Amino acid sequence: MIKDPAVSPPGFIFMTWRVLKHIAPAAIVLVIDRLFKVLVSAFAVRWTPAAIFHFELFQNRGIAFSIDLNGPLVWIISLAILAVVIFLGYREVRRGDYSYLAAYALFCLGAFSNLFDRIAYGHTIDYLIFFGVSAVNLADAMIIAGALMLLFPKRPPATK
Repeated sequence: MIKDPAVSPPGFIFMTWRVLKHIAPAAIVLVIDRLFKVLVSAFAVRWTPAAIFHFELFQNRGIAFSIDLNGPLVWIISLAILAVVIFLGYREVRRGDYSYLAAYALFCLGAFSNLFDRIAYGHTIDYLIFFGVSAVNLADAMIIAGALMLLFPKRPPATK
């Protein structure tokens, strides 16, 4: 019997939905991050909703939290970490384990947003300035949240 390649098996649709429901929240946060970056870059917005932070453009040429580290070493480390995380996430999905997919999606999409900035603009666009010292963006929060979810997984409660 010849299978029609245009017809996808029901298992594929089920797997696609399982993957999408874990990736969609991270994708929505990515879109919000990109919108904030466009807003702060195009309109030079400055807003101070609280004494501890304000919202304005900061061109971060360093790494996370404005740590002044630049050059090819940043690219090598960033790409190596991203490649490892993508590999681990892919391996989990291939095994049918979707439990950490949201964490991998947060980490990878946050990293892609910042890498896009570095490629397109030569710096990362940060817009949340805390205490006038540290500049971050939503992509940084995605990376940290994803990493924390992977390092400290939520375990199901023990049964007696």
